[in-house]
Amino acid sequence: MEIRECMEDGCAVLKLAGELDASSALPLNEKIKQLFDDEQYLILFDFEELTYISSAGLGVFISVLKDFKEKDGFLGFYNMSGVVHDVFKIVGLDKVLSIYEDKSTALDHLNAWSA
Repeated sequence: MEIRECMEDGCAVLKLAGELDASSALPLNEKIKQLFDDEQYLILFDFEELTYISSAGLGVFISVLKDFKEKDGFLGFYNMSGVVHDVFKIVGLDKVLSIYEDKSTALDHLNAWSA
């Protein structure tokens, strides 16, 4: 899996490409923890090029959720394929994570949330 990072409107955007599985979960977890340690508590994940997510991949987001909530942070997800979105729905993560259709909607919600 490839992770590309950029900043937009004070928010870190992580673009994930490929498969998020047990072998790629650790590098993603380390990247998120690095951002957290740098006091970057606003992160959007672009899943447009993510083709697969395993339970280990889901575990990355579950494991950091509490830390971000404690810092009044924001984790948002957008551009999910139907298959990836279905995985989030099956385990109920669509109820506790902010999932958007596209980047514009995610940024609009983030800006309204942080105002």
